[in-house]
Amino acid sequence: SFSPETNLRAWLFTILRNTFFSELRKYRREVQDTDDYLAGTLYVEPQQDHVIALKELEQAIAGLPFSQRRPLVLMGVYGFSQLEVADACGCTVGTIKSRVSRGRATLARILAHDEVTPALPQRPAARAMAMPHRAERPAMADMTRAPAQG
Repeated sequence: SFSPETNLRAWLFTILRNTFFSELRKYRREVQDTDDYLAGTLYVEPQQDHVIALKELEQAIAGLPFSQRRPLVLMGVYGFSQLEVADACGCTVGTIKSRVSRGRATLARILAHDEVTPALPQRPAARAMAMPHRAERPAMADMTRAPAQG
């Protein structure tokens, strides 16, 4: 800051010189991008959309009946063949094909928001905005187990 007992001309000269050097350093860092080609490469898709979609898929899979969920998870997630899934479920390959087909159709309806399933857990409005704790999310291994009888 300027004091009245100092030289005004020297003070203004110092300000102009520092401004010039600051602009020169800034200019050296800038890249000529007249058609915005380089600026377009700096775009990154938002990551949170994928996380939300994955959570919706996990909830939709958890809402499927066990007879459709198990073959769908074994084939789609774990990569088992239809024959291996049929052996694991104790039924024929044709039954597995049918269950997987029905499961995929049900998932498509659920994810298109055409159908609201009561099996999905309902959270209070305050917690719906927060990230769910890892313990609240169903694990893929849990989705292939038969529900407890009781």
